[in-house]
Amino acid sequence: MKIPKQAIEFIVNRFHVGTLDAEIAQDIRRRARHNVGITEAMVRRMASYALKVHHANQDVYNLIMGGF
Repeated sequence: MKIPKQAIEFIVNRFHVGTLDAEIAQDIRRRARHNVGITEAMVRRMASYALKVHHANQDVYNLIMGGF
């Protein structure tokens, strides 16, 4: 089963770029546990993907705020 990338991106994009990684991962894990059929391995993959999205958002912020 594939992870819901668009849903994860939507959720992560609502967080501030300064939010701690642990908070992002915890939120994704909390949301995933409410879904039937989601295995622990999928939860780990979802949290990992969420952190990749969050770090990409931080990179964009740093690029913009740091100048070109």
